[in-house]
Amino acid sequence: MVTMEFQMKTPDAQEIEEITKAHPMEYLCNHPFFMIRWIEKARRELLLQTIAPTPGEIIADIGCERGHLLSMIHKKCPQVKKLIGADLSNHALIEAKRLAVWERWDATSEFLLCDARNVSLPDNSVDVAISSNVLEHLPDPEKGFAELCRITKPGGRIILNLPNEKRIVSLKKFFFKIRINKVLDNLKLVTPGHLHYPDKKFVRELCSGKAIIQQLFLGPTVSLAGLYVYAVVVPVKPSVK
Repeated sequence: MVTMEFQMKTPDAQEIEEITKAHPMEYLCNHPFFMIRWIEKARRELLLQTIAPTPGEIIADIGCERGHLLSMIHKKCPQVKKLIGADLSNHALIEAKRLAVWERWDATSEFLLCDARNVSLPDNSVDVAISSNVLEHLPDPEKGFAELCRITKPGGRIILNLPNEKRIVSLKKFFFKIRINKVLDNLKLVTPGHLHYPDKKFVRELCSGKAIIQQLFLGPTVSLAGLYVYAVVVPVKPSVK
């Protein structure tokens, strides 16, 4: 069981829509401070490298937001069989669909309005299940991880990308201490909606008895302090008798 390290109110449906409309991930890509833009670009590139999409795969991004990661996957490997985006925000899905149409991968895409703890997909239905910057928002991340395991085919893989929150907060505190916090613009000490401080231990606890960890590392390299956790895991499926 993964325990919460601090308490914070879980956003309701209206708050989720408001957060999504502010486009927090796009904000990082266009942040006034060049270093934050650089780190975010590197984070996405390393995530795509970790996913390593191959032709014929069915790939689901659970918590897809505006579909930026699905777009990157399509550009990297147009021969994927299907791209599925699931999100709790209707606004995010509308924009993701528009992106798919604009880039012409809508014919091989599907978008689902659902909670990451109750994904509207059948058991064993995807080759790759992705959770990027999602599990730290859930009051019960083990339920979200269980859903990733459920929808992934035997032999498939789950890709996790989480903020290494303790190091991120420490870095922000350093900026505050030396009084150059203006470079952070309006970034908060603790990101709104984050209910946990993920790290490698957080991932190991999630996977215990449920999945085999193939890769677990910090990155991207340009962040120097290892501001994000990356993992490739294979779910343990019950044997069929």
